[in-house]
Amino acid sequence: MSDEVEVNGAQNHIETPATEENQAETKQTLINSATAEVEEPETTEGVEENPEEKPEGAPEDYGDFEMGEGVEIVPELMDKAKGLFKELNLTKEQAQKLVGVQTEAVQTMVKTLQDNWTKQVSEWETETIKELGADYKKELACAAKVRDRFFDDDLKKLVDESGLGNNPALVRAMIKIGKTISEDVPPNGRPGSGNKKDFLDDLYPSMKDFK
Repeated sequence: MSDEVEVNGAQNHIETPATEENQAETKQTLINSATAEVEEPETTEGVEENPEEKPEGAPEDYGDFEMGEGVEIVPELMDKAKGLFKELNLTKEQAQKLVGVQTEAVQTMVKTLQDNWTKQVSEWETETIKELGADYKKELACAAKVRDRFFDDDLKKLVDESGLGNNPALVRAMIKIGKTISEDVPPNGRPGSGNKKDFLDDLYPSMKDFK
């Protein structure tokens, strides 16, 4: 910047230096104001290594696993599972997690099967009563005759525990047999005479040839 000054009638050209007042400041940008960080290489000096420390993996023996309540272990299958765990180099903790997941899956499946069977037995009961009609108790009395005459305690227990005692097909068959017994009709369909000898002849007609 220059100022022109007139001295004694003459013009002299005087250069005046730039100052902060007459020159705009140049401000550093973020790039230039930043300070680069110098990364120092990591060193292992002073760090003691444990020669006895080994990488974690499959143990020599997995031992016993925690199983869910009521779950029975099949030794042969567990041995196969342990062999697979070792092949995958799983730790005992990792293997236990897999065992836990599998156990939960089995328990869920068993519960689902039980719930479905309970529902089926209930549906059989409703269907049987509907089929027998208003006198279903009277009809069931005929089935009770067959039960009391031919079922031992184990069979009675089986039809209750399994729910088969509600099955419409089984109930129908037992009612039919019960009515047959009540009418004293032999297998060939001819009414009995009441005489024991005639009853046996009707029951075993082929035996007549041996008399």
